[in-house]
Amino acid sequence: VFDRDKNGFISRQELEFVLKSIGEQLTTEEIDELFRSADANEDGKISYKEFVVLFSQPASAKGQKQQQT
Repeated sequence: VFDRDKNGFISRQELEFVLKSIGEQLTTEEIDELFRSADANEDGKISYKEFVVLFSQPASAKGQKQQQT
């Protein structure tokens, strides 16, 4: 569902598409922050492992990580 081009990673654009399709009303800046917080190795894409880490955290932990960056 997230990996629309089926390359094994989630791009910034794919993340935005899915978030908007499920009704999340995030600003571009918020999506950028979420993507950066998930992209632990800063390679410009979210791996399955990075995705699991991001979405297994409580929402408050995600916000704290975003504020630290």
